[in-house]
Amino acid sequence: MKKMKRQSLFVALLAVVVSAVPLAAAAQKPADLRGPLGKRPNIVLVMTDDQGYGDLGCHGNELIKTPALDRLYKESVRLTNFHVDPTGAPTRAALMTGRYSCRTGVWHTMMGRSLLRRDEVTIADLFAAAGYRTAVFGKWHLGDNYPYRAMDRGFQESLVLGGGGIGQTPDYWGNTYFDPVLRHNGKWQKSAGYCTDVFFDAAIRFIEANRENLFFVYLPVNVPHAPYQVAEKYVAPYKQMDIPDDLAAFYGMITNFDENLGRLLQRLDQLGLAHNTIVIFLTDNGTSGRGFNVQMRGGKGSAYDGGHHVPCFIRWPAKLEGGFDVPQLTAHFDILPTLQEMCEIPKPETLEFDGKGLIPLLVKLEDWSPRTLFVQSHHIERPQPWRNSAVLSERFRVVYREGVYSENDEYRLIDGRELFDMKKDREQIFNIGPENPKIVDNLRFQYEEWYKEVSTRFDEYCEIVLGSPEQNPTELTCFDWHGTAVPWHQVHIQSRAEANGYWAVEIERAGRYRFTLRERPAAARHPLRATAARVKIGDRVITQAVKPGVTGAVFETELQAGKTQLQTWLAESGGVLRGAYFVEVEYLGPASEENPRPTDGGEKPPDDNQPQRPSAYGPRPKR
Repeated sequence: MKKMKRQSLFVALLAVVVSAVPLAAAAQKPADLRGPLGKRPNIVLVMTDDQGYGDLGCHGNELIKTPALDRLYKESVRLTNFHVDPTGAPTRAALMTGRYSCRTGVWHTMMGRSLLRRDEVTIADLFAAAGYRTAVFGKWHLGDNYPYRAMDRGFQESLVLGGGGIGQTPDYWGNTYFDPVLRHNGKWQKSAGYCTDVFFDAAIRFIEANRENLFFVYLPVNVPHAPYQVAEKYVAPYKQMDIPDDLAAFYGMITNFDENLGRLLQRLDQLGLAHNTIVIFLTDNGTSGRGFNVQMRGGKGSAYDGGHHVPCFIRWPAKLEGGFDVPQLTAHFDILPTLQEMCEIPKPETLEFDGKGLIPLLVKLEDWSPRTLFVQSHHIERPQPWRNSAVLSERFRVVYREGVYSENDEYRLIDGRELFDMKKDREQIFNIGPENPKIVDNLRFQYEEWYKEVSTRFDEYCEIVLGSPEQNPTELTCFDWHGTAVPWHQVHIQSRAEANGYWAVEIERAGRYRFTLRERPAAARHPLRATAARVKIGDRVITQAVKPGVTGAVFETELQAGKTQLQTWLAESGGVLRGAYFVEVEYLGPASEENPRPTDGGEKPPDDNQPQRPSAYGPRPKR
């Protein structure tokens, strides 16, 4: 098997390849979209987590205070019919690739289905290849192991939390929003301060250090995602309005974010960079708060508009007039092709976007063809057609209502059954499907054709690579188990959830490997309660006893290179079985001539006289 190429090499090769590829031009693109003196613009792409369309003052929320967002709103082109996925990881996948999230292998927020396929080209890959300095600060949520980490996907600088949020299973054990331990270029690093402050501080330092260079900064903060933790000074003003505690804290987190956004915009002004820096603000899905929602039905996770219709502001003082709304249907996967065209970034001819460059809308050109978009939140191991889906149309042309043609209608088809006229029924209350079967049939047909096209790789896994020099050892967590019950948060680990699943993995190098099975990360030094442990990788099964008091059950074995599945069991007296929530896998070197024996438990070698306990698992599986 060929050795996997390092992402840094991929970026270097990409730079060579794209240098010979013609620039992709937008229809009726203005003659010059470069900044002053022909310099390409810098990019600052900011995204909040679980903030909905109504969680901004400028969108009519009379309770929340967001002066920086309100200022950005006034200075930007506003995409008022902008859509994302109903949950975070799929939105991030589409934003990074310009493609439907399910096409990229991401249709869940965990379960090994939040890993961005390794053959996808990201926005950071393209901009790094074009000479930009690239950085991400915040919530990546597209993989915590090689080759899925932000640092493997084109970002030269990364400061990120683990998994999909602070306190989730892949995050540093015991983390909170205050003084969190974060991964800085792959290494855990203690920070000082509130998480949002830390991420903005790092972004501002990066901008200051690269003021003479072109830079692309991706700032996907993790607020106002639960748990609702923020300093009381941000919460108190909302409590004084008799707002419920959770919503007061939710708004307080947004207020803190807004304060930080104001700091960043001010620093761009001070550095003389604001004029030729494209600043984009959006959110990753609908609201998880229970406040003002601009009459939209549903929130985070919903196929109704409240789950995926979110704000998006684009500001570029050098070239965009700003201060007006774009009502046409737009989406997250339009951002990459738009920036690629604005910045004249070459792309390989083989790279196909699902999104569409928005320059005609941003500069008020008339050349724009209506389109149909698709939103689906599978949120399961194996995708299912129509599950939690929405078909979004604009200017849908069809004969209906006693034979009258309409050229300015906007519909939503939910789960293939409910049809809503968004011009008359923004709250999506009245299902008009039974009276309009032709519209339903047309939208169903479009969905079915789309689903056939995006589902061709749904049976594939995104394997975590073991034994690579890019990450050795590798710590696997149950967050990426394939299965039906995934302990995705540290509270599930603390409650010792009785669950199990398997990892899809690829052994990069044949040789000797050590597996250490734990209930908690190594740094926690948490003793196992199990009396026996088992590892199954491919068709190889190893079972052994576990000594009292050890923090990990250790196995060593020889493996061949290739793709396979890994599963573990920890058995307690009384027959209780769990998977090991954390498994460290280390490549030790080439295979030895002697067949290595398993060892048990943490730091000490096993007692050769200790009996094995395969009976704790019942019958041994057949090989």
